Amino acid sequence: MYASAFAAYGPFELLAVPVAFVLFAACAALGIALSARARLASVAILSLIGGYSAPFLLDVPDPSPWVMPAYLLTLLAVGLGLSGWLRGRFVAVRALVWWATVFIGGGWVASVARPETFAYGVGFVTLVWLMIHAELFAAARSPSEPYESIRLGEPIRWRRVRAVLVSFSTTAWCAGLGVLLFRNGQEIPEWLAPAAGVAATVVGWNILAGHLRVLRDPPSSDAERLGAGLAMQAGGLLIAAVALGLSGRAEVTMWLAMGVASTLAGRWLPSRALHIYGLISLTIAAVRLLVYESFLSGASAPAAHFAGFVLSLWMLFMMLAGVAWLVTAWTIRPAEGFWRGLRSAEIGAGLTLLFLGVLHESANTFAESVAALVFCLFMLAAARTLSARGLAGYAIAWLTAATLWIAMPEYAQRHEQSVSAVGLYLSWWSLLMLLAAGTWSAGGWMTGGIGPRWRAVVPAVSAGIPIVLIFGGWLDERADPGAVCVVWLLLSHAIALASPRWRHLMLDVYAPAGVLACVVIWTNGYVVGGWGHEELPALLHPGLLISLAVAVSFPFIIVPLWGREELDRGALVRVRQIAYAIAAALVLVSTSFEASRIARMVSSDPTSQRATLTIWWAIFGSVLIVAGFWRTVPAARYAGLALIGIAIGKAMLFDLADTEGLWRVASFIGPGLLMLVVAAGYAKVSAALAGPVADDSESDAGSG
Repeated sequence: MYASAFAAYGPFELLAVPVAFVLFAACAALGIALSARARLASVAILSLIGGYSAPFLLDVPDPSPWVMPAYLLTLLAVGLGLSGWLRGRFVAVRALVWWATVFIGGGWVASVARPETFAYGVGFVTLVWLMIHAELFAAARSPSEPYESIRLGEPIRWRRVRAVLVSFSTTAWCAGLGVLLFRNGQEIPEWLAPAAGVAATVVGWNILAGHLRVLRDPPSSDAERLGAGLAMQAGGLLIAAVALGLSGRAEVTMWLAMGVASTLAGRWLPSRALHIYGLISLTIAAVRLLVYESFLSGASAPAAHFAGFVLSLWMLFMMLAGVAWLVTAWTIRPAEGFWRGLRSAEIGAGLTLLFLGVLHESANTFAESVAALVFCLFMLAAARTLSARGLAGYAIAWLTAATLWIAMPEYAQRHEQSVSAVGLYLSWWSLLMLLAAGTWSAGGWMTGGIGPRWRAVVPAVSAGIPIVLIFGGWLDERADPGAVCVVWLLLSHAIALASPRWRHLMLDVYAPAGVLACVVIWTNGYVVGGWGHEELPALLHPGLLISLAVAVSFPFIIVPLWGREELDRGALVRVRQIAYAIAAALVLVSTSFEASRIARMVSSDPTSQRATLTIWWAIFGSVLIVAGFWRTVPAARYAGLALIGIAIGKAMLFDLADTEGLWRVASFIGPGLLMLVVAAGYAKVSAALAGPVADDSESDAGSG
């Protein structure tokens, strides 16, 4: 029938537009009547699809403005009537007419949003809202199934929430189209559209759930649930009306006031629904301040300067917003689960807004950094007070970001004003690094009281990161590496002395790490950077003296580790051997550089200069061999032998390359005799240390 009617109108051009429209409508009406008589939902759906297709199939050049809304309202009434009367599978008909009205009707309203068609659009939107809610009211008044309450943690069935979600969606659709019509239509304030929605939803709320105490008593029927949903819609539409009626910071002020008032009322009733409503208002205000105000006229607006901060109106509103969030968090009574986490989130949001309020493109970076550290301290204190692990993690994340920002080289270069003494340069950046270290130490103490899981991070937070920051605060590209090494060495010894008192902070581990850091600084300053200082007297080079001090420190800096019961004896012995090896290598490198410097000072002959280093390596290797026998450390003996071998190889291949034949023969004989002497002495001392070998027969008789 649809195809025949379209063929008669389109390809064959036998029918005029009015006649074709009547035929399409008659087909739809006949199909709907047959579907109702036979209870065939598929026939009703097909008929309605044909009915909604008719306006697109007919080419009407200048249709009357009342035809389309009347036609759509008729189809909506038919679909809602069928679904409400027959139910069962006919609920699909209700979904079809709702979606068709939303898309087709919304497109029509957007196309006729003009002053001359203003009344048609407003009437259509109003009637759609009333018809859909009338069907929802009727279904809620006579439910087909028993009422089922919604509990947290349980799966939600569509039947439980269908009415509320459809009501919310319809109200939002109508309010949005109403604002569009009022904006492009008559000279009427656009905030009247959501305001009218407030009146309609309040009436529906009072009809269905007016006997309930406001947002306190839980609904006990589908009708009361729909009424509670209308109450929440009234609140949302009120927010929208305020947003459209006011502008600028007056709008933000109203949102903040509504949010605080709602949360305070929720604590007084008590009603957590009111708290959520207030939280939505505060969120809108915060987003407006952060996104709209800050980019347009907020953080970049000039204002008064005080103590490195920029005092502006935007800063004042950010402070008000932060305080409002903190008040909202205070209104939550002690609770567990979701509400406990929500309270921590609100505290974090409030403190974050307070901190972001002090940021300004013209503010002093030092003042902003101090504010960031204070903000992290307050958040950590709140986390400890509330035993909120999530808030503690949020604070640690902010503190990490602030520390990385402070520790950036570009940040340090902004604070070039410094005080210099004995090769050290201290600036405001150095003070910031010390303040950050103190903040981390306080954070470790605070997070340790939250729970047993957080105590595992106390060593890193209370000692590890602060020690790194304290050490880093002395770094400056103009500083003398020797002076930095001396300060770091003193700090390492102070940490080692304090380790028995605070063993749980792993200070006995961080102290050797500090000495190793001294080795890195020494290497970068005197090995990579060049030994130099030819004008200094022999054996008084700062690199030599500092290397000897660091080498001597290694045996003492690891002493506190012997008090750790969890480390076995073998591991401690290996640690000590590694420490001695690093110390010996450090002394060898520094004395080698110093020997070469002294040789350059004494003689200008290249052969003599190279021979001096070779002789020193042979002497140092001999000392290692003697020390290895004395302390019964085979590794030292092997290292000494290897060093002597390297020295001899260097002498034969490099040092004697430019000498004459006779001297070269004599030079080869000399190292050969030295190797024989070392081998003979090594064998004799080894035999003496091993002792006499007992006879096997005597040993067996004695044992018997």
